[in-house]
Amino acid sequence: MALDGCGLVCKYILVLFNIIFAVVGFALLGLGLWLRFSNNTRGIFEVEALNSSAFVVGVTVLIALGSVMLIVVVFGDYGACNEKRCALQVMTGYDSPGNLDP
Repeated sequence: MALDGCGLVCKYILVLFNIIFAVVGFALLGLGLWLRFSNNTRGIFEVEALNSSAFVVGVTVLIALGSVMLIVVVFGDYGACNEKRCALQVMTGYDSPGNLDP
């Protein structure tokens, strides 16, 4: 399916925003992993007397959010670059069986 001028602009804007979200996803994932496995913060996870559940939950949310963002970015970039409708529907969360018309 060939794209005209407006479709091509939309495609490149989608790719640009996916690259921005990929950088943010890598930053969140990297920050979460660094906080989880750094020597400076490792003690917070091992001390039983210190109530650090909010810190642990925050770090876990950072890791999970970064991972989910990267998965969504992969579907978005694949769908935009190869013009695959199904991948774009997965990226937007709109992948229902009734909407898979070719």
